[in-house]
Amino acid sequence: MMDPGKSGPKQGTHPGALFAYVPNGTEQDGILLHPAAPRWAVANHSTLQIAEGLAAPGGTPDSVAGLLVGEYGLTLEAARQDVGYVMDHLARHGLSSDSLIEEPRPRIGGLMLVLTERCNLACTHCYGAFPACQELPLPRVLRLIDELVEGGGRSLTLSGGEPLLYRGLKDV
Repeated sequence: MMDPGKSGPKQGTHPGALFAYVPNGTEQDGILLHPAAPRWAVANHSTLQIAEGLAAPGGTPDSVAGLLVGEYGLTLEAARQDVGYVMDHLARHGLSSDSLIEEPRPRIGGLMLVLTERCNLACTHCYGAFPACQELPLPRVLRLIDELVEGGGRSLTLSGGEPLLYRGLKDV
């Protein structure tokens, strides 16, 4: 099951995963967060373990109950009751496996990239008079544009300093 000093389920480990936040190095309550909707629930250590087991590929109420029997020495009936309670708790907070699968991820409408801080003008009114003249690395720019396209985005704004001075502009 889950190490109490680490966060629980992570988005991207498998479809329908919840985010979990648990303060590092503690066995305190954590927070389960829906990956795509403003829903959350406070969860103690065992609730986080049960939620992780249910969200895992092939995780069923009976398989999670079996893990609880082995780890905590519960009777199978008591373990099933605990799993049922957690499933009800998650459903009341909109965190059931059904809500995770059915809700679409938020779409990205547009993206504004500040490609470079470089500028060939010396306008006194400009807020962008950056002495460091940093630039976004080209691989990161291309990855962000790919994510925009994958997310259904329709607007890309290239900004800066002066975006025409960006060294990788031809590749963008």
